[in-house]
Amino acid sequence: MKATLTPFLFASIFFFGKTSACNCIFIGDFCQTITYENNGEIIGYLNIYHALVTAKTNTGMKVGIFKTFHGEALEGQEIFITSGNGADCKIITDQFQVGQEMIIAAGKADSLWWLSDCGVSYLKVENGQVIGAIAPGVAEVALSEFASLANCGNLTSTGEPKPGYSIRIQPNLAHHKVSITTTASFTNDLALNVYDVTGRLVYHAVEKGFSASNALQVEVLNWSAGIYFFTINMAGKQEVFKVVKAGGN
Repeated sequence: MKATLTPFLFASIFFFGKTSACNCIFIGDFCQTITYENNGEIIGYLNIYHALVTAKTNTGMKVGIFKTFHGEALEGQEIFITSGNGADCKIITDQFQVGQEMIIAAGKADSLWWLSDCGVSYLKVENGQVIGAIAPGVAEVALSEFASLANCGNLTSTGEPKPGYSIRIQPNLAHHKVSITTTASFTNDLALNVYDVTGRLVYHAVEKGFSASNALQVEVLNWSAGIYFFTINMAGKQEVFKVVKAGGN
């Protein structure tokens, strides 16, 4: 019973609404919000993602998941964030724009995803930097360092590269082909899956013996214009990159 009621307690009982129906206890930053009264650990029903707004409707917005920091691993997939109504302690999604990148603390209950209007449930991501009320005294940090912030509970990252190598994908705005390279000094296979914003697998490849001296070339000329998520698995680690296929040839 406790596990069932917890999301609703968080959203309605100890929050006393921003309107007459939903008034929230003040929580000053993202890290405090996601660990509130949970002994320094992230609240169980929250999922922390690096995400991109891909579409909006009058009932919410779709976001594509780049990276999972906590919770259900959904890299390369989309989820639908339900919009609040101004009195249910859930964020009204009208304020977000298609193409906006964020770190989000998405709640999930009964298969519905939402962002709480109480505390700080999202942060902006711009030019590789996370910006906003992150933690006490921290208002901006490199995306690559976000998971290691103090007081952010049990954040991890399924997309952090293995120490000793990095993977690069270019260009991020592609017309004809995309090149994937590594700085690795050892031979290792690379597995690549590419998904469109609906979560449909559009490309799969395995590069045998992927190393610093090899590059994986992906022909995208005939792909439809839009956003694609390149999910790369190498040496037991996973990274997700966003590539935009430009229109025309």
